[in-house]
Amino acid sequence: MTPPEPLPPLLPTRHRSPGERLLHGKGIAAAADGVRAEDWTGLDQSAHVATWWTGSARSSGRVRVGFHWFDSRELDAHGAPPHWHEAGPDGRPAGVAWSRPPTESEIALALCHDDPRLRAAALRLSADGTLPAAALPLVLLRCADTDGTVRGLARPVLGGMLDTAGDATVRALAPLALLLDLRRHGGWAREAVLARTGGIPAEAVAELLASRRPECRTAGVRAAESAGLLRALALRARSTWVRP
Repeated sequence: MTPPEPLPPLLPTRHRSPGERLLHGKGIAAAADGVRAEDWTGLDQSAHVATWWTGSARSSGRVRVGFHWFDSRELDAHGAPPHWHEAGPDGRPAGVAWSRPPTESEIALALCHDDPRLRAAALRLSADGTLPAAALPLVLLRCADTDGTVRGLARPVLGGMLDTAGDATVRALAPLALLLDLRRHGGWAREAVLARTGGIPAEAVAELLASRRPECRTAGVRAAESAGLLRALALRARSTWVRP
């Protein structure tokens, strides 16, 4: 009997949110919907919600397994995000509950976590080189964080990562840096990236203006005005307009 033909491999699915993909162990590149500025802010927001719903719930107590005590959340099923545990009765100090060393998906979840202690702990991984290069856009987002401690940690980390990043990588960050300029603490991130690109890249402005999201288009107009590109863009649009 002839064996049946093997089934073709399954294609990647986008039915799960970026935060859910991270909870299922996907890496940063696989979890994001793309590489546009709005894709990175979407990943940040989705992971924040994922950790707020599942990570902010209080522990149900301490559980003893053998001679050791554990936070009950550490024994949950697969898919639980990193969380902060307090000092236990066995003398274990307070800290982050995650793998040793943490995986890329855990680091991404921590960088976007609802708890600022987790965001700060993820940024401190840069000291021993554990912070992956793929996390660069998320580190840029943390430079505009609402928490002052997180911002203070993120900015020198971003500076070090930008020093070792290639020119193409830095230029790809420009749309996100321009989008962050709309936030209260986003000016520093904008200037840090533009210092490497030598100004506002025209392609970054074009990406923002082509977005369906109003905040991206607002950032694009603001950047175009700052770079003196508004007149050129208006003339280009006028030249391509066709009278019905």
